[in-house]
Amino acid sequence: MRAGWRPIADFEADPRTLTDGELESLSRVWADQKAELSEEGTLNEFDKRLRREWSIETGIIEGVYTLDRGVTRTLIEKGIDAALIPHDASNRDSVVVARIIQDHYDALDGLFDFVGGQRKLSTGYIKELHAALLRNQDVYAVVDQFGKVFEKPLEKGLYTTLPNNRRAWIVRCMSIVHRSMSRRRWTD
Repeated sequence: MRAGWRPIADFEADPRTLTDGELESLSRVWADQKAELSEEGTLNEFDKRLRREWSIETGIIEGVYTLDRGVTRTLIEKGIDAALIPHDASNRDSVVVARIIQDHYDALDGLFDFVGGQRKLSTGYIKELHAALLRNQDVYAVVDQFGKVFEKPLEKGLYTTLPNNRRAWIVRCMSIVHRSMSRRRWTD
């Protein structure tokens, strides 16, 4: 029997009871590192690079585009620019890839507003975030029950109306892990 939809309930336990205490020491280490980076004037650049990395990896993990490790590192270091993506470095046009990465980068501010408590989690917020992340994506890949892959128009800012194909999702995840492990083995 399938469970019906129900709203997410508040977490009843005190979150501090779920940690082994190591989080506090990590927090102190990060505070020290943050202070050191601030004094050196490099915290802002560190933050930008970290956000670029998250933005790039999001698209790769989701299978939106492919990029090799060298291009990924270049974009992290130098910034999001289509001119830095060689013509044969992705399965998609470099301008489109750069726009999608920039969309993911721009959406991070909204995520940090939520994490920082300035924004409440709501249906409207989730739909807004979905639309922002997918601003430059017009289609998505679908796998039917026979394994045939085709594209469908992407409705931005809306919940899906079709059930997920679990088999296709598992195959996609395994493919991502395999590609990632192969890349690491031969390029590191």
